[in-house]
Amino acid sequence: MERRGRHPEGLRGRDIGLYYAKKNKEKGGIQLDEIVLSNEVREKIEDWRKTHGSSGRSAPKMNTEFHDRYNAHLKKSQCVVDNWGEDSDAEEEQVEEEEEEGEEEEGEEGEEEEFPVSKRCPKTDASLLEKQMDEKRESLIRIKRHFPLPRAKQAAEKTTQVPQFILDHSIAKGIPLQWMRRNPLFNGISHIILDEIHERDILSDFLITLLKDILIQRKDLKVILMSATLNAQQFARYFDGCPIVEIPGRIFPVEEHFLEDVLEMTNFPISYSVEYSGSYKKRQSTAKKANRENGWNEISKVHELFTGDSEYSRINGLRIHPLHSLMPTVNQKEIFERPPKNIRKVILATNIAETSITIDDIVYVIDSGKIKIKDFDKEIDVDTLKPRWISLANARQRKGRAGRVKPGICYRLYSSYRESTFESYLKPEILRTRLDEVILNIKVLGLGPAASFLAKMMESPNPESVEHAISFLQNIRALQNNEELTHLGFHLAELPMSPQTGKMVLLGAIFSCLDPVLSIAASLNFKDPFIVPLGQDFLAKKKKNALSKGSNSDHLTLSNVMAEWDRVYDRGQFSAGLYPNVAKITKQKGPMSVMCTSKIRRISFHSKSVLSTHFSDPSRWVVYNLMLKGESSTSILDGTVVPSLALALWGKEKDTSNEGQLIFDNILKFSLTHSDMNDLMTVKRALNQFIEDRMRVIRYQLIGIILLLLRDRC
Repeated sequence: MERRGRHPEGLRGRDIGLYYAKKNKEKGGIQLDEIVLSNEVREKIEDWRKTHGSSGRSAPKMNTEFHDRYNAHLKKSQCVVDNWGEDSDAEEEQVEEEEEEGEEEEGEEGEEEEFPVSKRCPKTDASLLEKQMDEKRESLIRIKRHFPLPRAKQAAEKTTQVPQFILDHSIAKGIPLQWMRRNPLFNGISHIILDEIHERDILSDFLITLLKDILIQRKDLKVILMSATLNAQQFARYFDGCPIVEIPGRIFPVEEHFLEDVLEMTNFPISYSVEYSGSYKKRQSTAKKANRENGWNEISKVHELFTGDSEYSRINGLRIHPLHSLMPTVNQKEIFERPPKNIRKVILATNIAETSITIDDIVYVIDSGKIKIKDFDKEIDVDTLKPRWISLANARQRKGRAGRVKPGICYRLYSSYRESTFESYLKPEILRTRLDEVILNIKVLGLGPAASFLAKMMESPNPESVEHAISFLQNIRALQNNEELTHLGFHLAELPMSPQTGKMVLLGAIFSCLDPVLSIAASLNFKDPFIVPLGQDFLAKKKKNALSKGSNSDHLTLSNVMAEWDRVYDRGQFSAGLYPNVAKITKQKGPMSVMCTSKIRRISFHSKSVLSTHFSDPSRWVVYNLMLKGESSTSILDGTVVPSLALALWGKEKDTSNEGQLIFDNILKFSLTHSDMNDLMTVKRALNQFIEDRMRVIRYQLIGIILLLLRDRC
């Protein structure tokens, strides 16, 4: 018996994978979600629409001339670049309406068409995502009644439920890559809309490169690229001179003051600015501010100035709200609430408030001019995180946040001369990040040699970065020497996480300790699960150390938090999964440990690590997931102390000399007798063969699990 939306009962393992593979092949296209609305829900939607109109924030009406010109571009060209006025939120709604009207003119009534709207999904907290969903309420209730599904008609005949309809699909940009594995040409989709492409995240650039190739084979497919601050000419050139549609935004005028203006207003020295702020508050007592900071430490310091024992804390009528992903959800929700009369809301935010969310009552923006950008230094194989000056595009986005509901003011904490030195746009993410996951996607999609595909991108990474990523994947046995995927590499490409973390999960499954390892992997690939209350850093550190249970491991501390730590204490899984991220402890004096790698001479544990305090363990080796290089030091954020034997078993040896030395890296050298060397190599070969055999066997099982998760959206 086949259960609705599930596989038939009685199927196990490989049979589940084969069932879904066959079922998906029979579909031949992408099946998106279908929504059945009850009469009660439909009545609520209609009541809401009558009360609020077609949208809580109605989109500006387009004149007939613009309507005709836009549709003419769509008919003549497969790709259109929409260059919106700064900070316009009407862009998706308005473009989709134009698309629908154009399709009604061309298509037949009742024809099935789908409009995925692809957006970048930042790692924001649940409360911020709830706010984003409220802002996109229109896309959930504006049902396309002229595109009924065939199955909906059958359902309507048998039940009293409302027929099903296709909705506008607002999706993360990683989802189309999953679709392409089953439907490489997006058959069944007429238009693809990519929003916020100016951010140049790695998924956007990857998807744009794929779409350019797909358009050659799909002459009926339309691609719309949208942004408020993009380099429209660059995108138009990449798509062979496609048309650019300039669409005015609806932002209110924003008055701009640079540092020299602020100094003049406040009659330097700067301490007098408190008096000016107080007098200005009396004139604009209900206005709100958004002060953009760089990180948690900076936000904590500014928050302390306003709430601690300082002259700033004596200003009455202020309500201070920090905005950071480390804040509890309930605190983050408060930033969207309107304050009482005569109370000013002040938000201390990172650049999360620049594009990811909208706080619609902001009138003043104080722009620090700085942003922290993660980069990758391939020379020392370490991610770097340093503050730097923003780009002109960032500056326009920040300024635009002050003019959403009425005229606003933007204060720049840098001079107009400094702004003249800013780059137009930040460097694309593809040029400043690891390419491991990108190359795995290239291989699993069958796009040919990695270097050849990456060379086709709008701004391609340098060959050295590509070679570094390929070498790394070969080192962890995800790629063969000819760049073909191994069985392990195939599974890593299917998992939505970094290759090293994915390998740790697979090994956890093979060695029957999946639950705790999966919890650790989820924490490593998302934000820090520990919430640090403002002003209570020491207490938070003490609690975290208590949770470590003396494990000498940040990773097992995460497992402890998930209440699964007692089910695994085998550090070999971390050695195998996180290799070759290995550091050697060279000196331990009091609570401080000094480490090194083959490329970095001095490394310490970050203060957030439980290993930053004294620990007792005879081993001199640490495996880690994340190491960051700051302005003055390099730190390991999370680590696990592992025994030498674990590294010897799981590492990929570089050289075996006649003197009985097993060498993995310049710092990983093990002296063994000839007999022990032979025994160790025999165990290593047997272990590697066992892993390879298990990867081959579970391939069909994993396919079934992944398809099940994608179908049920678990």
